[in-house]
Amino acid sequence: MSKKLKKQSVYSVADLESLKGFTVDEVKSDSRGLNVTMKLVNKAGNVIKIYVDSVLFGAELVKYTEE
Repeated sequence: MSKKLKKQSVYSVADLESLKGFTVDEVKSDSRGLNVTMKLVNKAGNVIKIYVDSVLFGAELVKYTEE
């Protein structure tokens, strides 16, 4: 059984540097589209989960583009 790790806060882009090499595997949210969890996986099978707090981040602050 694996132990539960403490969630780490993201304060700047530097906090996201460790996500290089990971790809998005899954995105989940509740029935209202809130409490978003993104599961990222790298080639070695390591998993990172990103929790988006809807109270702190408005939808206008999250943007994406397709390439």
